[in-house]
Amino acid sequence: MAKGRDIAFRLEASTVESPLKVMWKVKNTGEEATSAGQLRGSVVIGDTSRYEHTAYAGSHYVEVYIVKDGVCVAIDRQPVIIPPKTGL
Repeated sequence: MAKGRDIAFRLEASTVESPLKVMWKVKNTGEEATSAGQLRGSVVIGDTSRYEHTAYAGSHYVEVYIVKDGVCVAIDRQPVIIPPKTGL
C-alpha cells in the first residue's frame, strides 16, 4: 500500500443476528501522523463499510467491532502498513 490511496474496508459476514451495531477504530502511528496531530484511535459507530485515505507513512490498523445488546461480541483487525515515499 502507498500514500495517497483510498482503501475500502468491509464487514463481509457475521454470525451475529440483528439487531447489532457496527463500530470502527482507525489508529495511525508514526512520525508523520504524530506531527500532523492525526494519531486518531476513537471508536465510532458506522455501517458495514468504511473508506479511508492513506495520508501518512507508518504502521496503522483498522478494527471493526460488532456490538450486540451493549456488549462487544466480535472484533477484527486489519493492519495497514504505509512505507515512506522514497526519492528516485
